[in-house]
Parts: sequence; C-alpha cells; structure tokens
Amino acid sequence: MKISPIALTLTLAAVAAPTTLAFGPAPARTPRSSSSSSALFSKSTAQPLIMVDDNTEDAIVRPKVIKKPASVEQMDVEDEAFFDNLPLGVKLTGADKLRAAGLNGKGVRVAVIDSGVDADHIGFHGQVKQQVWYRYGSPLSEDDHGTHVAGTIHMMAPDAEIYDYRVFGAEGNGIDTSIARSIRQAVDEGCDVINMSLGGPRASWGIGQAVRYAYKNNVPMIVAAGNEGDDNVLTNERR
Repeated sequence: MKISPIALTLTLAAVAAPTTLAFGPAPARTPRSSSSSSALFSKSTAQPLIMVDDNTEDAIVRPKVIKKPASVEQMDVEDEAFFDNLPLGVKLTGADKLRAAGLNGKGVRVAVIDSGVDADHIGFHGQVKQQVWYRYGSPLSEDDHGTHVAGTIHMMAPDAEIYDYRVFGAEGNGIDTSIARSIRQAVDEGCDVINMSLGGPRASWGIGQAVRYAYKNNVPMIVAAGNEGDDNVLTNERR
C-alpha cells in the first residue's frame, strides 16, 4: 500500500449535492456491535492518542513517536477569520457555498484512514475526537499526508468530528491488516463516512471483506482512484 499524495474525494463528492451526508445533519444511526476497543472511548470528548500493536496482544499503549503539541491557543470553531480566509482549494470545491447554506457537518463523524493526524494543530479546533494508531515510529512532521487530508475535510465541514486511524508509519502491524481493521473499527464506532486517500499495487482480500462490512452497514467509503496514468488526455487516467 502507498499513500496517494493528492486524493481528497470526500469534499469533491459533496459539491454536486450539497445536502450530502458529509455536510448535512447526521442520519439516524443503526446500532452496531461494538469492536474490541470501542468501549474505551467516549463519543463526546477528545481521547488520548492510542496505538494498537499485535506484539502486545492488542494492548493499548502510547505511540513511540508523536509530534509535539503546537504551543498556540486554540481558536473557537466559530472564529470569523476561519471562514473569511478559506484557502482557494476548498473554495473551488464549494466550501463557501456550503457555509452559506448552513451545511457544516455538525453531528457527522468522519473516519480518516491514513498516515495519522496532528490533532494538536490549531487548525483543527479540537475536532479530532479519537485517534487509533496501528502503525507508528515516524513523526507526523514527516508523515503529514493524513494531516493534510483531515485538514481539508475540516475546512469543508468544520463541525464534523474526525476519527483518525493511522495505517502508515515506520513500525507496527501489516499495512493491509491495519487498513482492514481500521475500516471495521470505524464502522463499529459509529463513523458516518470513511475517507481513504490511499492506494496499492494489488487487491487485498482482507480489505475487500472490510469494505463489504462497511457497505452492509450503510457506511459510504470515499477512496482515491490513484495518481498515475499515461499522460494521454484521450485515455482514462486510472491507477
């Protein structure tokens, strides 16, 4: 598996239909069976960063390497400057129109399965509510793709709760296993939508089964289509 350095399709999917799940009121949730770790978390408050490691029989321990918290004061999510100075990228995908329509993601939980999120960054306004790391060992200042993806989601839907599942890093469980477990855990923990801006060279049976699990539980998954192609405008740039 490798990270796709461009994808953030959650925001793009919402532009055509601004009442879509990611930005409108959260739908009623169907009760789901709890995962092995879901009972450890409260849904309403931020939780300590945790890491799950097969070598410790899924014991909850602190990651070996995390980025130090930013030494800045948290802004209120209603701060006018946050809305008045939106980056051009999110304006192009309709963020200002969503603001005008009052669609801000309130009550929605978005799972970001990626390289980890710097939850202490002032730009998140405390909306990263839970973090589970299956891989670790490299600082988020280097593995910054997940922070970028989650940041764009937050710009598009500032009141949505972000659930961070880290599946990339120097150490930890196998990447495919980590991704599959993260999908299932995100479903069990009540996430309303799952974003995976990542890709790989071949199909994974375990990930496929996890995707089917999300589908059966009516949790939409937004997944990267890839970055490569043949540079021919007449062909489909897939991969």
